[in-house]
Amino acid sequence: MENKIKILLFFLCGLCLVNNAYSQKIVLFNTDASEFPKVSTGIYVFDNSGKRVTQLDTLQFRVFENGMERWMKKINCPPPVTPKAFSSVLTVDISHSMRDYNRMNIAKSATKAWVNSMSNASSECAVTSFDAFTYINHPFSTNKNSLIASINQLQPKSGTNYTAAFLGDSGAIKLAAQGKYKKFIIFLTDGEPDESYPANPIEIINAAKKANITIYCVAIGLGNSTILRMIADSTGGKFFSNITNTAQAELTYIMILQNIEGTSPCTLEWQSGINCGRYRDVAITMPEYYIDTYTSYTIDSKLLPYLDITAVNKFDFGKVDSGKSVKTKIRIPGESC
Repeated sequence: MENKIKILLFFLCGLCLVNNAYSQKIVLFNTDASEFPKVSTGIYVFDNSGKRVTQLDTLQFRVFENGMERWMKKINCPPPVTPKAFSSVLTVDISHSMRDYNRMNIAKSATKAWVNSMSNASSECAVTSFDAFTYINHPFSTNKNSLIASINQLQPKSGTNYTAAFLGDSGAIKLAAQGKYKKFIIFLTDGEPDESYPANPIEIINAAKKANITIYCVAIGLGNSTILRMIADSTGGKFFSNITNTAQAELTYIMILQNIEGTSPCTLEWQSGINCGRYRDVAITMPEYYIDTYTSYTIDSKLLPYLDITAVNKFDFGKVDSGKSVKTKIRIPGESC
């Protein structure tokens, strides 16, 4: 009986550690070193239910640059506001190429981050997907567990058809138009439409405008896209290109979400160290919750001091007799790295 109790306790503790490690999250963006050695970054912290945490203290964090711990100066969070309720449709490309380079898993992680991070309980979300055709994977709902279950079931299939994705009977625009609140489509793809399925961006834009829908476009592994940029810009959204990993994708979705909800990040500030290395890898951890995240920044060379020995033409000590010594002052100008 004693052995069974020990095993059960170990199993329960293991669940606690996994929950802390994988459910809670730190998201960073816009790291600013323009006032080096003071460095700051925008930061969002989410608990294991996806709710944003704003009661934060510097003692909860540790900051490392290139492996060296830095002094945490302060963290400021904006006054709490009630996030705006909205209606969003998450549209995900499930074409065959989404099998490559972990793209399907990147898409799933980003869309699940969106669902988990919605702060207003009234906000509703729906999920659609598309290949050569389009599918409603989940109608509008506030049930996060049910929405995430539908996202987990997404699997790559065949071609890429923007027209079906936006304008089909099961397309994102017709579904978004049914939303209760301000309407948004977050459209994720890894490629342009197939030649056999040409897209007319003007038709898509006009349909979105008619239903007062804002469209954000996110491209995984795809650089500039005239079609996606036109659709996003013309409907009041934004185009995000060349996303290559899960961290970038999650950050992009959370940035869009926070903009829609009308909330601002906290600002974390620390004191860096002086040396001539311009590139800094940064690790920020919250040991209490077993979570960490990473970023980097490059310092403007003009902000780093160094000694320019080449600027000194000569050292003149005058006449010095044998066996004697002379002291003199030498000025070496301080310049930048």
